[in-house]
Amino acid sequence: MDDLGGTNGGPFGGGCNGDQALAIGDAVSGSGAGDAYDLAWSVWVDGNPFVAPPTVDLTGTALLAGPVVLSGLNVWVQYFFSSTHQAARILVWLQNPGTAGVTVTVQVPVNFGSDASTQVDATSSGDTAVTIADRWIVTSDGPPLGDPVNTTVLYGPGSPSLTPATYTQTVFTCFGTQGLGATFSVSVPAASSRALMFFAGLGDIAGTGNSIAGAAANATVFDSVATLNSSTDLLTGVSLNTSQSALILNWEGLSVPLPQQARGPVSAPVASKPVLALWIVLACLGAAWQLRRQPVRG
Repeated sequence: MDDLGGTNGGPFGGGCNGDQALAIGDAVSGSGAGDAYDLAWSVWVDGNPFVAPPTVDLTGTALLAGPVVLSGLNVWVQYFFSSTHQAARILVWLQNPGTAGVTVTVQVPVNFGSDASTQVDATSSGDTAVTIADRWIVTSDGPPLGDPVNTTVLYGPGSPSLTPATYTQTVFTCFGTQGLGATFSVSVPAASSRALMFFAGLGDIAGTGNSIAGAAANATVFDSVATLNSSTDLLTGVSLNTSQSALILNWEGLSVPLPQQARGPVSAPVASKPVLALWIVLACLGAAWQLRRQPVRG
């Protein structure tokens, strides 16, 4: 993970300059292809980046940071790395402790790292034109592949209560501006919690290679909650009903409990592993995603 994932111009502008924000700095696929990202999956609320507290919780293959107060909401971000697929889940919790509803703009930038060679290879709507009707997008640096193929999943099938207001294929500069950025308008009622859930895949997602065709075929796992739940571990900790603490707005019929730390003071430390010293290698089908702190890049 990277604690220097911020920019000097917001989520979709300026450049990566070493400002603080929690993000995936880079990733290496099981096939050994690297440079999947030039900073990805940071979370911004009303134009302010989520900056992890000095300590985070690292349990198994899940990293949880927060709570951090942004626009009056308690915010947590979790990165969960699958042990069955070459994929990660990003969860964002928004808890409103106040007596009035709060509406915020949540923006998520993903710089693909494939720079000027970036091409869109497949979308959930069956073409290569990216619109907000696309729940997932497969991209690469084109044949011959050098970087891992990326699969970016921003909302689920069916009729979720929230879908992106806009997409942009231009994000902040970090060797290139090519990527995908999503903007959501999120309303959180008083004394309530809501969540957003995203997924990121590398290579063919199944962990058997790095191919565009494989990624496009396997991205269909995100077309069904039942299939996603039965064939992967990516819904670990997520409830297939809405009885838990936080309704997942961008996926239909799913909810997730608030992190246990929510029951304590917001100012309390979350856990015991400092972000600044974090270097994790997490197994994915016998290979690994390598998450590392990046050098400052202008």
